[in-house]
Amino acid sequence: MQDFYKQQNEKIHQYMNLFRCTKTILRKIVTLCSPLFIIFLFISFYGNAQDGLTGVKYEGYYADNLAFFDTATTQADARFDNVIFTAINTTTPGQNFDDTYSVRFYGYFTATETGTHTFYTASDDASMLWIGNANETVSALETRLTTSNAIVSNPGPHGVTERSGTVSLVNGNSYPILVYFGENGGGDSITVSFAAAGIAKTSDGSSHYSADAIVFGLNKNGKIITTSVDFVNKNGGVGTNSRSSINGESIVTPLQNSLRIDAASSQYLTFTKPSSLNATGDFTFETWINFNTIQAGTMNPIFGGGQSDYISLYSGWLMMRINVNNPCTADRALFNNSNLTTGTWHHIAVVRSGSTITAYLDGVATGNTTSCTGTFMNSLSTVYIGKNTWRPGYLNAFISNMRYVVGTAVYTANFTPPKSVLTAISGTQFLFLANDVSFPLKDSGPNNITVNSFGGPTLTIGNGPF
Repeated sequence: MQDFYKQQNEKIHQYMNLFRCTKTILRKIVTLCSPLFIIFLFISFYGNAQDGLTGVKYEGYYADNLAFFDTATTQADARFDNVIFTAINTTTPGQNFDDTYSVRFYGYFTATETGTHTFYTASDDASMLWIGNANETVSALETRLTTSNAIVSNPGPHGVTERSGTVSLVNGNSYPILVYFGENGGGDSITVSFAAAGIAKTSDGSSHYSADAIVFGLNKNGKIITTSVDFVNKNGGVGTNSRSSINGESIVTPLQNSLRIDAASSQYLTFTKPSSLNATGDFTFETWINFNTIQAGTMNPIFGGGQSDYISLYSGWLMMRINVNNPCTADRALFNNSNLTTGTWHHIAVVRSGSTITAYLDGVATGNTTSCTGTFMNSLSTVYIGKNTWRPGYLNAFISNMRYVVGTAVYTANFTPPKSVLTAISGTQFLFLANDVSFPLKDSGPNNITVNSFGGPTLTIGNGPF
């Protein structure tokens, strides 16, 4: 890896003189734009060669030892040297051409469908495949590889054997992909395939694979910016791959970030509750949320905490409790989980107007209305996001643009979910946007609440609802 990035940095220097020649042109383009936008001329160091994965061959058989590649010696081979793989199969790199070697394929997979994707490796001998998180780097994924978190595990010496695994991906998002392959002796081959609802099983990754790329451009002040991810937005964070253009040159429109809360790592957020969060009358809770999984048999807590005040998926429903037994009893079932799709951004709003509570899913009143006049949040001294202290279970989702408003029923009829950053409207008591790269746990509401994280929730750059 160090050699690879060293080569990339050398190429930056080789192209720097060429890039300086474009600065005058770009500065003229900048003057045509709002200063909130950053304008980029993207220069590809490899032309079309970026559309594929990189494969590096090593001496020796890795024998399911993931640490092998940290110290293994690379091996020159024309089938791999300076080759970018749009497919990994018996044609590229081929089959039955060597003994006792290993290969590490890496790059990025961009999803063109939302939902479950099945990945396959058919290999002789061992192979493993991993898919990382949206907008994660290959190097970050590689620091946390284990044999148990592989999407496809096809270990050990054997003849050609195909195994598969599934992962939920979102259309338009790019995910790091790693494939480890090892040949112990005899025949040797590796084929990587994938399929989804709208994709027949194929080994052709030409529309999905991309190699590591380093791009650079000019910001609004004409300063050169570099990044090893994608683009830089107006805040200096990583932007989106959704571009418009001015005079034929691309401008970056920033996409929302999100906070990843991982149930497997027992991740959650807390904050000390100000008394202003107690809602005696109208209130509105809303959030954009993308469930990675929905846990069965345990809570999937979203907001609140404890036995008496919360909003959570539980027992197949979006459930709510309001200061239970004072006077409202038990859980209020709002809508069934079958209305939710994992791997998809949903806007959820829970609104009380008078005594009537309505849940809106993606702007549409969904499921049951209920009636309760209790004071929401009254029982809590600490508010939890992603955890409940009464029932077991953690949230496994991305969250963004979470807002809690006291005193106002923001939505009283079906509506179009907001497609821009939420603001602190009148009555806002908590506003968690997850869009500030330098301060991801920031409360953007008037209370300026200090939010604490546990278990290591991560800010996912550019992986937001809009």
